[in-house]
Amino acid sequence: MAIGNFRKKLLKYGKKLLTETNCFLRLPKVRHLQSLLLVHDFYSYPHIAAHHELILLRRGRMTLQLPGESECQAGIGDLMVLRAGQLHADIFDKRNPLEQFFIHFDWDETAAAEFFRVVNPQLCSRLPPHLKMEIATQLHSLEGGLLTDFSSDLVAARLFLVLMLIYQYAAVKTEPSRVALHHRHLIHAAENYILANLHLDLTLDHIAAYLQVSKFHLSRVFKKHTGNTLHNYLTAMRMQRAEELLNEGRLHIAGIAAATGFNDVEYFGRVFKKYFKRSPVGKPEHGRKPVTLPPG
Repeated sequence: MAIGNFRKKLLKYGKKLLTETNCFLRLPKVRHLQSLLLVHDFYSYPHIAAHHELILLRRGRMTLQLPGESECQAGIGDLMVLRAGQLHADIFDKRNPLEQFFIHFDWDETAAAEFFRVVNPQLCSRLPPHLKMEIATQLHSLEGGLLTDFSSDLVAARLFLVLMLIYQYAAVKTEPSRVALHHRHLIHAAENYILANLHLDLTLDHIAAYLQVSKFHLSRVFKKHTGNTLHNYLTAMRMQRAEELLNEGRLHIAGIAAATGFNDVEYFGRVFKKYFKRSPVGKPEHGRKPVTLPPG
């Protein structure tokens, strides 16, 4: 597709969606992309996506297994989108190698939450033929652009267009009911409350009381629509904020722990190490070298 036509299409879908949702206010950041031939069973074992993943199946057939959810059958030309941290397994016949073109990308947390609330792997594998062809064309152009002078912004913009195409189809296909709209509002309110109060010792009881709903209802709705527990989401947001504060280098470990809702520094260190597989390194005190917390 010519660059001029690509820009027209990007503007067409972008203007429409920007008036309907805040999902696409920022471009995704492409971390890695390549075409990969799977010939061994490593990917058949449950593993976690470190980044969001967009997968185009170019050869073979597979079953995408998602613990706690229904399986997704995929063939040549089918697409799958996975959220970062989602446990999954790629099951295929080892006698018939599987070829995938995949993109690993990061995205603003608010944008990702809205996108994956509407889009799921099962829906992506059932996209209509004309939409699959359009997306495959964009991905082919994106892959080919890496061999030319395409900038990282243009690569991100092509991925942005693909995600918009998927989101628009999913939003129309699912047309949320009144109950679904209530659930979406509830989840969005819970996420906003958590992000605004990471410095507090938040619990499920506190969040539910603020939203004036049963903690059991809140927990059930959040898990159903996000695939994650509220506790895990709270921990993830705290750890991401802690990592940001560590990188800024302005606070000691105790200050970072307090700023992310932990009253116990040692407990903060254990949670951080479990989440990042390493100990936190804080700002040096009085000219000393940075130190790490002891294993907990």
